[in-house]
Amino acid sequence: IADFRTLAKAANSRKQITSAGEWFLDNFHIVEEQIREVQKDLPADYYSELPKLAAGPLAGYPRVFGVAGALIAHTDGAFDVERLERFARSYQEVEPLKIGELWAIAITLRITLVENLRRLIEIVLARLADAERAEEIARQVLATTTGGAAPLSLEALMGGKALSPTLIAHLEQRLRNQNANAEHILHEIETRLNGQGTNSNAIIHEEYQLQGADDISVRNVITAMRLVSAIDWAEFVENVI
Repeated sequence: IADFRTLAKAANSRKQITSAGEWFLDNFHIVEEQIREVQKDLPADYYSELPKLAAGPLAGYPRVFGVAGALIAHTDGAFDVERLERFARSYQEVEPLKIGELWAIAITLRITLVENLRRLIEIVLARLADAERAEEIARQVLATTTGGAAPLSLEALMGGKALSPTLIAHLEQRLRNQNANAEHILHEIETRLNGQGTNSNAIIHEEYQLQGADDISVRNVITAMRLVSAIDWAEFVENVI
């Protein structure tokens, strides 16, 4: 809810948020539905009865978490009922699941999807924060005239904080062809990147590719949440026993 409020406030202030963030805002009611369903369908006694994994990164968690996590990881959330049934049957060939576990797949899918979305929205919020920081830096640079004085330095403007791809992309957009101070800052950025074996064009291209990938992932998660709500789980359990 806090992430939703932060993004909603930014959108209402007409700040630039990514497409992934817009998808999250437009479909937040679907996310809330998943959380309500988990709270309703996963009481503590049911959770305690589910067989747990003994080893691996999910040790101590119900093994159906492994089923849900593996499916979503392999498909980036872009699965359908047929693929879900095939995946469950394949798992059963190696490690048969109990009836209670098969019914719990719906719950663990919801939990895993919500957790994946939380991670993706953290990235969206980090980009928003970097974009806001870039805007503040750009305002300082464009409001300053050299007048013979030494130009502002990138190090002073950054205040010791990291130079992220999002920040670089926004500064390039705001400062290119503005004034001598702006060109000086862009030159400092380029020099620093060259020292790391790269350049601003490569960084910005990669940043937009990552934003596009995150957009697709958020869309897939929201679509998968809709699917989980629409599946006839009694029929699913019958088909995979």
